[in-house]
Amino acid sequence: TIRNLLKNLGDKKSNNYILNIANRLYVRQEFSIKPSFLYLLQFYFSERLYKFNDEQIGQLTQEINSWASKHTNNRITKLMVTAKINSETKMLLLNTIYFNALWKKQFFSGKTLKKTFHISHNNQHSVPMMLLVEELSYYEDFFVRIVKLPFINKEIEMIIILPRIRFDLQNVRKKMTGKNLNYYIKHSVPAKIMLTLPMFELEQEINMEDMLRKLGIADIFNENANFKGISDGPISITNIIHKATFQMNEKGVETDAISEFKSTDITCENCITFTADQPFLFFIVQRSETILLTGQCGRNCFF
Repeated sequence: TIRNLLKNLGDKKSNNYILNIANRLYVRQEFSIKPSFLYLLQFYFSERLYKFNDEQIGQLTQEINSWASKHTNNRITKLMVTAKINSETKMLLLNTIYFNALWKKQFFSGKTLKKTFHISHNNQHSVPMMLLVEELSYYEDFFVRIVKLPFINKEIEMIIILPRIRFDLQNVRKKMTGKNLNYYIKHSVPAKIMLTLPMFELEQEINMEDMLRKLGIADIFNENANFKGISDGPISITNIIHKATFQMNEKGVETDAISEFKSTDITCENCITFTADQPFLFFIVQRSETILLTGQCGRNCFF
């Protein structure tokens, strides 16, 4: 059921990984909210409704930022600024994601070297590039190449997608669908891979209003909004804000450094070379079917 799915994704903690998806809903004080909606909010999201008025705007900003910091291990500390809340603000939807996990097979930290990452034909950066030689699930066709990196927790894995044609990531993104991703995952096969992957860090805040308007969903933000299931008053959404941070190194995602690895030069006979030295897509998936996180590493994603 939807409830079980949301509970399964919403808050996972173990010795191997942490996944915390937090949501919060704020509504202006004068709106009367229907008990049936409050029940659904608690039933599906284990959350309650939060109300505010003009006198609480400054305090509300601090409250939201403290909430975001708590649910992201202090990674997101400024989800909201006071300027985003004013007398016209009626309803706010907030979402944060925090993910922390260890690789099943850690990269060789002693082999992380500064190498060139090509953002485009004429734009390059020198970045820390990690190295791993391991049997991994691999797929390729005329359009993409993908490799699956498992975490210690067997349910979770990271999918790296490179365009087959160099710097063709824009076309890959246009054609990427859940069906295509599922096909790539199911048709990947074990192969010995020499994987070179950059250490990178992303922080992204998305104002969902812009995205939803582009999809033709605009009425929820104006006087034509129909939220009769929530309130009989003239309520509409003012902001939907999503923010996520993502940091990856040799040990895993959002972790401390690992001790030095001492070894001679690493070679690999009959290995498939997978070098992510150009913009690529990544997905964090659960049980090879549920997408937990997705992103793109290209410009402005490095330490």
